[in-house]
Amino acid sequence: MKERHDELLDYLAGRMTIDQSKAIESELKSDPQLQQQLAELKDLRRHLELHRKTEKKEEVLRQQLDRFGDKYFAAEQSGAEQSAVQETKVKRMHSSTSGTWKRILMAACLMLFAICATSWWAKNSYTNQNLAHSYWQDLDSSQRSYQGTYHFPQANPNQKDYLEQLVVHTEKAFREKDFEAANQHISAILKRKDDPKYDKKTVNIERLQWNQIVCLLALGKTEQARQAARDLLKTNTSLKYKDLSKNLLKDTDSRFFQWAN
Repeated sequence: MKERHDELLDYLAGRMTIDQSKAIESELKSDPQLQQQLAELKDLRRHLELHRKTEKKEEVLRQQLDRFGDKYFAAEQSGAEQSAVQETKVKRMHSSTSGTWKRILMAACLMLFAICATSWWAKNSYTNQNLAHSYWQDLDSSQRSYQGTYHFPQANPNQKDYLEQLVVHTEKAFREKDFEAANQHISAILKRKDDPKYDKKTVNIERLQWNQIVCLLALGKTEQARQAARDLLKTNTSLKYKDLSKNLLKDTDSRFFQWAN
């Protein structure tokens, strides 16, 4: 089967129209190979997002480990060379035994350092807020165009585009780490989603329902977020958000997440 990575990437990034999304989801239901391609791309995308934020930190850690090893192993080698010239056979044997213990101690220290570094990495990658940022679904192209055309100091419930205004404010609040405000905006939109007096051309309800789960995670309400994700799996929502729910449950159940929180 021909690979359709570009098309699937557009689907995952939310760059498709509603009709295009429905068409690809219809194909996914009956095409196992296309499902496999989508699963591989989602896995790759999720891991890249999580590890992108830690690349610089890992590089610093590698440099520190290199300097640590060079300093102490070089000192040990120098001591062994002096011992070979100046000491007797018995003293050399004693030095060899001492050197063995030094190496064991050094290995233990490096192992302890690696464990601490791993724990530090987990605390900086698997916190509630870091995970929330990796799972947040950005505005799609139509909403970004709307944001660029209008500027709202405050959303007005008496205007027809009130819900569209709130979508823009939700994104702004999340980016500014005002997760409580973002959650309140989403609740206000979902409460009025069936009201015919409001325009909803750029309001993606599925995405907002998912982002509300992400807000709960960012606010530290992990169990509420996990329960909401489990509830979402029981609905007829699209495959994209069902897969995101499964991944969120997996990540929040991992040992790294337990260390970080």
